[in-house]
Amino acid sequence: TKDIHLFGHSQGGAIALAAGLTFPLRLGSVCTIAGYLALTPEMTALATGTHYFLQHAELDDNVSVRWAHYADTFIRRIGEPCEVKCWRIERNPHGIHAEQLDWACAAINRADGNGPTGYETC
Repeated sequence: TKDIHLFGHSQGGAIALAAGLTFPLRLGSVCTIAGYLALTPEMTALATGTHYFLQHAELDDNVSVRWAHYADTFIRRIGEPCEVKCWRIERNPHGIHAEQLDWACAAINRADGNGPTGYETC
């Protein structure tokens, strides 16, 4: 399962986070753009060592960047590794942009042990 990487945008990001946090085995990574945490009380988050990479545009008016901070706090609280990257994107801030996809690819390489790790904050 370490070769499985989940990726999602917006609601897809919420699904990727929920799937990663509730799956009983370590995944390669979970990477989101403008995602948010949508766990229900019936769902139990599991610490498996999966790496989480959250991206968000600071000016996103569909899903507030606060949701990235909330998810980051939750993920770190259960002991999972998490990186957050915030972007200053003015045109279509809720969209998916090339630099975000590049960062996602680099994040997957970091999760696989093929690059430096680091935490960037908004």
